[in-house]
Amino acid sequence: MLFLTNVPLIMSGIRYREVAGFDISTGSTADTLGWFVFHSTPTMMGIGIFVMLMGMGLVGAHRTPTGMTAARRRFLVLGALGVVHGLLVWWGDILLYYAVAGLCVLPLLRLSQRMLVAVGVVLITFPVLVTLADAIAQIGGIPDDVLRGLERTSAGLMGQETTAARRYTSGDIGQVAAQRVADWWGYIQEFAPIGLLQVCGLLLIGTALARKGMFHPANANHPYWRVMAWRAGPAGLLLGVAGILVRTYDTSAASLLGALGSTAVLISSPLLALWWCAAVLRNGEWLTRSHPGRCLAAIGRYSLTTYLGCSVIATVAAYGLGLYGIVPLWMLQLLAVTAIVIAGELALPARDRNRVGPVEAVVRAFTTAERRSP
Repeated sequence: MLFLTNVPLIMSGIRYREVAGFDISTGSTADTLGWFVFHSTPTMMGIGIFVMLMGMGLVGAHRTPTGMTAARRRFLVLGALGVVHGLLVWWGDILLYYAVAGLCVLPLLRLSQRMLVAVGVVLITFPVLVTLADAIAQIGGIPDDVLRGLERTSAGLMGQETTAARRYTSGDIGQVAAQRVADWWGYIQEFAPIGLLQVCGLLLIGTALARKGMFHPANANHPYWRVMAWRAGPAGLLLGVAGILVRTYDTSAASLLGALGSTAVLISSPLLALWWCAAVLRNGEWLTRSHPGRCLAAIGRYSLTTYLGCSVIATVAAYGLGLYGIVPLWMLQLLAVTAIVIAGELALPARDRNRVGPVEAVVRAFTTAERRSP
């Protein structure tokens, strides 16, 4: 999932076009298909799956000072790795947000399971209410001065795409680094106000579910997971499809339809994350009977190594080889699928030999290292 979204984000200017409301579907039929594939794997859904599973690592952490210290150290190491990744490799780093969410959630771990879920739902819902309020505010129409301001912002973002393309393909390390820092800071301003709240909320819900043992295979047929599979899934899918259609065909800088589409996407992503967890848990044994299923499971075991490895390879191709903005979107998706296959074939033998991934080993070493007395 991360390959299908991260590779186009690293190697093209799709980020600017999305924010500016540019209609990418005006390109070739193959690029239009690539656009739908890109949006069919919403970033927050993948983030939600990972962050909920992170909750398993927080079960019981609040019971002892040692457990809290170990958890805090793990998140600090993850955050430091995220800053390095964001500034030196790819501006779209997510590890920093995982770390910030973890540090924010730690003081809440003493709450009951119900309270964890309640606070998590509130945090997930708040960004939805903000975008919904934006939609309601546009029912009477957008004032001309506000619309002109939004159009200027949109034009500015399209200009940033041109600047980014020039810098990223210049071959000048200084210009590439400067643009990456600018993109990293811009992404923080775009993602943190909304995405960070949802990440915290999903982490709280994942922790509550893990405490109750809901991620154990023995609970695969629990009524909760049946509800997620047959209700949350279809609802999230319907809202997600609606959001994709709006993003594709409503290209104005601001509109009521666009605000409703953004609201639909914000609602669908957590629902799809819960549905995906339910689907994997309920069908995990069947999925791992096939070779592709085992390969995907192996990729999941080495998620940090896979995530950073994907960023490094795509970054080298984009900036080192000068391929940024040159490769068509459909071809980037094809390369992403190829990368998934290769990653699975490499990860499966390592998992069968019970090896630890290189990045996972580094994080574990820093997290579990004993402080030596002078």
